[in-house]
Amino acid sequence: MSGKGFTGTIPSTLFGNVTTGNLLYFIVTGTNIGGPIPESLFNNWASSTKGSFTVSFANNHLNGSIPTNLFRGLAGMSAGTWYFDLSSNELTGSVPAGLFPALLTAGLSPSFHFSIGSNQLSGPLPPYLLGNFSTVCNFLFLAPYNHIEGPLPDQLFNSWNKYYAAESAFSIDLSNNNITGTIPQYFFVGGLIGNGSSS
Repeated sequence: MSGKGFTGTIPSTLFGNVTTGNLLYFIVTGTNIGGPIPESLFNNWASSTKGSFTVSFANNHLNGSIPTNLFRGLAGMSAGTWYFDLSSNELTGSVPAGLFPALLTAGLSPSFHFSIGSNQLSGPLPPYLLGNFSTVCNFLFLAPYNHIEGPLPDQLFNSWNKYYAAESAFSIDLSNNNITGTIPQYFFVGGLIGNGSSS
């Protein structure tokens, strides 16, 4: 769905009672929808190992910060493709430290794509952003064209389980931000060199 005729905010119960094995495809782009992102947006998502979703609220007027527990309701899901696009909105604040740890739990091999490019996010990236990575995963984190600043933390990947990280693929885009300093000596601790990319 697209078009300037859509207004209002995102209901906190929008994805309530999504059941096991469902495939959700929900695209609302280029509208006048605004307001904050509900922290409980995915809280009622049923625990599942087969659920997949594509959700895009790109190119709207969402504002406020990214909720720390945004993905808490997805923690029981360990397989499928998860695509969540919040790019080209008016989000502010920093990337929360606890955003991913509850999500990347042991299990099968999910693919997780999270895009927050072209917003107004600022501050440094938190250490241990990706948490206790303990599963094979294809991970794409896109955050270009923001105001993220400071050096890259040495510990960004340090808590990833070495066995699983070596079998995973990841890509992180931080282009057109205010990153300073050099790439840390131990940036790719955990056997990530050769499987990952960053920009």
